[in-house]
Amino acid sequence: MTGLLELSEDFRINEKINTQVFRFFDEANKVISREISNLIRSATAEKKVVLGLSVGSSPSGIYDELINLHKQEGLSFKNVITFNVDEYYPIDPKQTQSYSRFMYENLFSHIDIQPENIHLLSGDCPADQVEAHTKKYEEDIKKAGGIDLLLIPLGKAGVLGFNSSGTSKDSKTRLVEIDRNTRIDAASDFFGAEFVPLHALTLGISSLYQSKRIILVAYSEGRSRPVARVVEGDISISAPATFLQNHPNIKLYIDEAAAQDLLRFKSPWVIQANVPLTIKWNPFLARKAVIWLSLALGKPILKLVDEDYYDNHLTSLVNSYGSAHDLNLKVFH
Repeated sequence: MTGLLELSEDFRINEKINTQVFRFFDEANKVISREISNLIRSATAEKKVVLGLSVGSSPSGIYDELINLHKQEGLSFKNVITFNVDEYYPIDPKQTQSYSRFMYENLFSHIDIQPENIHLLSGDCPADQVEAHTKKYEEDIKKAGGIDLLLIPLGKAGVLGFNSSGTSKDSKTRLVEIDRNTRIDAASDFFGAEFVPLHALTLGISSLYQSKRIILVAYSEGRSRPVARVVEGDISISAPATFLQNHPNIKLYIDEAAAQDLLRFKSPWVIQANVPLTIKWNPFLARKAVIWLSLALGKPILKLVDEDYYDNHLTSLVNSYGSAHDLNLKVFH
């Protein structure tokens, strides 16, 4: 997406969440880990830092970076308290697919965090104690002073944790039924959808929203549509992550693949801002715009005329190439 990372801030006028785009996800992981480590270094025995943590391929890369900082730079987690966002239910904490096991294998076992400072939702909690367990989990977060920084990946369809479509913004930590699509997505981990637990424990939208700072992450092409929905769409229970649009301190970190459906990447020429927007046209952007126009008008590229460009916010493009005829030929060939 050469040229699109350099667009000015004015191209973000339609974005409702501060979104940082990196060419590659590992670049984002390094920046995020530094932000987290800076917060951790501010912790003291009297004022510990409270982190909200999640599982998944996106957070795991960040955990790798944090482990490296611990080993190479002496980053200490002794004054850190953690609360995980979710867990399957029921599940043995030692089971391969358990989120508790994931956290120990990918972070806790490699750092100097105090065992008593680790808080995990219990996948093996007796059924008659689940309500008390989730209520206590909320109370423990409050007793710790609230979550200072929440790290959470953006799920498909704009979900957060196991808060699926239809989740209320007032929802708290609770037992939920895992929806069909999530079960299908998890099928490969459990060697079949029929083996995926029917329920899960999860912090609710209200619980997540109360975090003082939120880092939302989304990598790969498969997250491009939910990214656009959550960043540019309206707040709706159909995409619970849209409730975070009103959070006072949130950043979304994505790679270029996940950014492709944002207007500033997909079709920046249609963005209407309060100031004139200048696009530095290059062969990549020119080709992208011409193909977009051809599809939008239902006309073959070689049939596009100057007026088609003028009427669709592409005057600067056609002027850069002299005429629609010259531009069409260049792109076509």
